[in-house]
Amino acid sequence: SEQDAPRRAQRVLEWMINLYQTNENSKAKPDVECFEIVLRAWSKSGDVDAPEKTEHLIVWMEKLYNEGVADVKPRTRSFNAVLVAWSKSPEKYAAQRAEDILYHMQRLYDSGNEDLKPDAISYGTVVSTWTKSGKQNGPRRAEKILRLMEIECDYGDSTLRPDVILYNFVIEAFSKSDEKFAYKDALSVLRRQITMYRSGVNKCRPDIYSFTSVIAACASFSG
Repeated sequence: SEQDAPRRAQRVLEWMINLYQTNENSKAKPDVECFEIVLRAWSKSGDVDAPEKTEHLIVWMEKLYNEGVADVKPRTRSFNAVLVAWSKSPEKYAAQRAEDILYHMQRLYDSGNEDLKPDAISYGTVVSTWTKSGKQNGPRRAEKILRLMEIECDYGDSTLRPDVILYNFVIEAFSKSDEKFAYKDALSVLRRQITMYRSGVNKCRPDIYSFTSVIAACASFSG
């Protein structure tokens, strides 16, 4: 069945690694692509075990890399698969775990590992995970990550420019919040979005959903 797909893929990967490590087949040497195929299979599966399975695969990659298998060094794309897996997890701590992994990537990058620079997908996945978390502080935590992207963008990293989808995620989350003054936060995010757009970031141009969500937030205020 489709649910068994990541397990089947992982069994073949394990077989491949065993052949290489036992010197039975030197051409079965794994590389990062082999692992990422399995990582993506888990992250797309929605399997309840997927987040832990992807984390274990990252640990395995790091172990093999430290043992001298240079081609399996984890990279941003590898970690992004882990973030996607957590974004689909029903666990109450899923959003926090995704944020922790994002910060772990950033620390490794800051310490010199250029292969693990968090990209727009990394940040965006964590933003969406917080907005879907059902946590009372979910909108605010999502906005915090969005602000980090804006700050990096202000410092010249154009690869982290937020798009309209991310802004809409955060604005909509505030519009559905039961916090008394959430409409102010929704309006503040929209204003920052407009400022970003006017600075030349065309992909964050506010659309009908941006404005409608702010209208809904204002309309639901009963303070």
